[in-house]
Amino acid sequence: ENNVVRDWDDPRLYTLTALRRRGFPPEAINLFCARIGVTMSQTVLHPDMLDACVREVLNATAPRVMVVLEPLKVTITNFPYENMIELPVLNIPGEESNGSHTIKFD
Repeated sequence: ENNVVRDWDDPRLYTLTALRRRGFPPEAINLFCARIGVTMSQTVLHPDMLDACVREVLNATAPRVMVVLEPLKVTITNFPYENMIELPVLNIPGEESNGSHTIKFD
């Protein structure tokens, strides 16, 4: 009535279409629904519970990447290596089956 939102898929709402538009994975929405269960009574849930489900799903599925947008030159005087060191890092922490990548430390 007041034209505050345009449709049910407005990202500020907690509708299924709005959550999908915000990029919430379907697995996280299903996990959230499984955790709250089915009830006939009206309940109020804190959005942090939904966020925790999203974090749990993404933690197990999203590969990790790292970037330095504004690098600073730092000189470490007691660094024992003259050459660059390549360190292996898992793509998903705790999941060796999902592969790894190397980062350069110099």
